[in-house]
Amino acid sequence: MEEAEQPPLVKEELTPLEQLYRKVRSLRENGHNPKKLEEELLDVINTLTSEFHEDWLLRIEILELLIKHNLLLEKQEILLNQLEEIKKLNEEYPVLIQRGLMLASK
Repeated sequence: MEEAEQPPLVKEELTPLEQLYRKVRSLRENGHNPKKLEEELLDVINTLTSEFHEDWLLRIEILELLIKHNLLLEKQEILLNQLEEIKKLNEEYPVLIQRGLMLASK
């Protein structure tokens, strides 16, 4: 009896959004000097804002880093405003976003 070919357990390529999540995770885990962190996060924020209007979780992860390192106060405000708009897209989002923001600000 021949074995059926199994699909790979892990995808070979990440979607553009998954690549952004990976980049933010790397920034969190590897720690960078504040200037480098600021530059990298600005790049992620710009891509997120222009291409992924409805993703709330990555915005919260970015806010967590910005708050922790006291960076880009004006971008923090922009992300918070975007999250307020995203809350309106799904009845579950307000609670999820609010909990995420509470964790991010600790």
